Order: sequence, then structure tokens, then C-alpha cells
Amino acid sequence: EDLITKGHFMIDLRVRTGFRVGTAGAFKCCEPAAAPKPPDLQVDVPILDAKDIVAKKWKEATEFNEIETLRFMCQEANCLVWGHALMNMCYTYMASVMEVKLKPVDLNIPTLRFVAFGLALPMQNENGSPGTIYLLEETIPGTFIKYVTNSLAAPASAFRGKKLNIAQFLCFCQHLQYHLSGKQIFLSDFQGSSPNFRS
Repeated sequence: EDLITKGHFMIDLRVRTGFRVGTAGAFKCCEPAAAPKPPDLQVDVPILDAKDIVAKKWKEATEFNEIETLRFMCQEANCLVWGHALMNMCYTYMASVMEVKLKPVDLNIPTLRFVAFGLALPMQNENGSPGTIYLLEETIPGTFIKYVTNSLAAPASAFRGKKLNIAQFLCFCQHLQYHLSGKQIFLSDFQGSSPNFRS
């Protein structure tokens, strides 16, 4: 069976273990990594095209077995899939509204996106023990900023200029997502740096 058509393929993932990136969270930590794109891979895989990536893993002290770890990492990856989809929904809706306007509207709409990502599952070690499961993410360059918190649909800080424009745009996106989804869902806890962000 051709695994590439199923979205699975083999990579040579190299993680610099012991070199933490940023402050570890309650459950996860991340380390710098490299995953060269296989030369025979004929599909577009944004995470393998990223200049710099990090490999997130569950902290060693977290008492999860490999099945639980895989479940939680798949949930993380699923959240990123939803993040991409919901932000694309906002941009698609805005483009359709701008298209029907009789006169051009001069708006300063930020061009933002979620980081490229992928889930890396290990091959079984020679001794039969499971390897580490990683969530690969594109490195966010520049100063890390929390634009919107989990507790309030308003800018997280007293921003000015470009940062305020981005924070207000992200709050608008929350309202738009809530409306377009029939009051079912919206993204929260927007953080990152321009031009990339993650939630």
C-alpha cells in the first residue's frame, strides 16, 4: 500500500534532546529538531519545508503510557487542524464580502496563519520498547506575544500600532467564527508573533 496517499511517510527526525526551547509547560516541553524532506517525497508537506522546527513531547515526569501519550498528541494535532480551518474560514468569508462591495474598502487586515505542524510516530526500537512521540511545529521567530487570552475576547495587553491591529483582528475573528459556526466554536488564547501565530 502506498502510505504517502494516506498522509504517512518515513522521515529521519533528529532531535537535540536536552536542549529545551523556551520554558516547559505543565505537561509538554520542546526541543530543537531537524527533519530533512525525503528526496523522493512528491507531496507538499509544509512542516518539512519549514526553516526551523521544534519537537514537542510529553515531559518525562508525566505518567502516561504510550497509548495515552499518542491520544493526547493526536488531540493537540487535531486542535491545530481546526485552527487552520477556522482561520481560513474567516479569510474566505472576508474575501467573499469584499468581492460584493461596490467600492473598494481600505482595511488594514493582517495576514496571519497557524504554524506548520506534523505528528512524528517512532518506529519500534530494536529492543522492542516504544520510542518518543513528537508533535513537530514550525519555530515561531521573533518576540513571542500573547494577543488574546482564554478569559476575555479582548486584546490581552495595552497594545499600540501593529500589535493592537493584530489583537483586534483576532478578537474580530473570534466573533466571526462564533457566528459562522452557529455559535458552536471559536478559537482562543491567540499567541505567537507576526507573521505567524498559534493558539
